[in-house]
Amino acid sequence: FGSSLGSRLPRGPTKNPSEWAGCLAMWLLSQILNSFCCGRMHDDSPASNSRARAVQIMIRTDVEKARQKADLLAAELEADDEQDSSEVSPGGAPRRMKTEAAHHAPVTSSVSPRSHDLSEIEADDFRRQVEKLESLVQGLQKECRKYPKSGRTNLSWVGRRYFAALPAELPAGSSWAFRWQRWFRGRLTYWKDKQSFLKHRTPKGSVSLLSIVKVTWDKDCPEEVIVTSMEDGQRQN
Repeated sequence: FGSSLGSRLPRGPTKNPSEWAGCLAMWLLSQILNSFCCGRMHDDSPASNSRARAVQIMIRTDVEKARQKADLLAAELEADDEQDSSEVSPGGAPRRMKTEAAHHAPVTSSVSPRSHDLSEIEADDFRRQVEKLESLVQGLQKECRKYPKSGRTNLSWVGRRYFAALPAELPAGSSWAFRWQRWFRGRLTYWKDKQSFLKHRTPKGSVSLLSIVKVTWDKDCPEEVIVTSMEDGQRQN
């Protein structure tokens, strides 16, 4: 992304804290995934702000515990997948495994039976975490203005870019825990325009969600978000 990045949707009143959009969305992603990125974002969408605030309250307290579970379960599921790939059906044909592309909407299937070590409550926790996170991420997917690395000024040149947060492009398996794990390798990415995104063209840039370290905003201008990043030991604003 460089040092800073900005975006803005159609203007509207944003003084009510419950209406803050991009700031809450990006702040929550950083809290959930312990992340990195640097830039500025402007967003006046009340719907995505309300959704982000609800998710913030419901997920924030349980992130580290879920993250540790996901790490352990992912290793187990990968081993299970290797065994499944060698099995064949009664007719001799290779057994087909379900996968999910990173750009596709979340599936609604139940937790995989292979997650046999998870209690019913734990499996349901993963499902709720994934559904809330992916609902929040959908609110970040939009076309916005991008400001130059030097930041926003009255004379700054701006260009339009299409932004989306995506999970890692790995087989999702059929369990909610495995899908949760994919987001720990996800990235906040931007393309030239929406068509470039839909056609899976090479993005203009991206940052790892896991590397976002801080997201702040000014109370006098809540629609402007500054995302602080750190990569290779270098902190950027």
